[in-house]
Amino acid sequence: MTKSETAKLLSVALSCFPSMLEKDMKPVAAGWHTMLGDLDFAVAQAALATVLSKAKFFPTVAEIREAAAALQPSGVPDAENAFAEVLKQMRLTGYLRTPEWSHPIIDQVVNAMWGSWQNACRECTEDTKVADRAHWLKMYGTLTKRERESALLPPMVKEMASELVKRMSLPSK
Repeated sequence: MTKSETAKLLSVALSCFPSMLEKDMKPVAAGWHTMLGDLDFAVAQAALATVLSKAKFFPTVAEIREAAAALQPSGVPDAENAFAEVLKQMRLTGYLRTPEWSHPIIDQVVNAMWGSWQNACRECTEDTKVADRAHWLKMYGTLTKRERESALLPPMVKEMASELVKRMSLPSK
């Protein structure tokens, strides 16, 4: 999003909160551009409209990013459908072949729960399916929540976090 598009968003927000016109909005404009600049303008407009339709206070970057994320399809299947996909792959693909998942998070949960696809096929039986499903729902919920929270972060923040992780994992001399 360009600076002029960010300014348009800010002017829409200000039109809904005229008392904010008395304040110096240059720092707000700079902050919005820094923290929202990676969003597509049309998505940002729709997100702002969503926030403004419910807002009692001037919109925050967090509210706009949350609304933008909610407006865009994530492609992540819900937990029940993901577990059904695992069971289907157990029948169709079996122990020796590698399944193709509709979303990478399914593979992450399979590996987190069972350690490998082969272990999943061996350990998830009719006797354990109810307990496995309960564990799946909880773990899948945790991992999809992390993914949603990560999606809300601006790229700049993700890069900073990645650099911190690299620095912390370097062996000290």
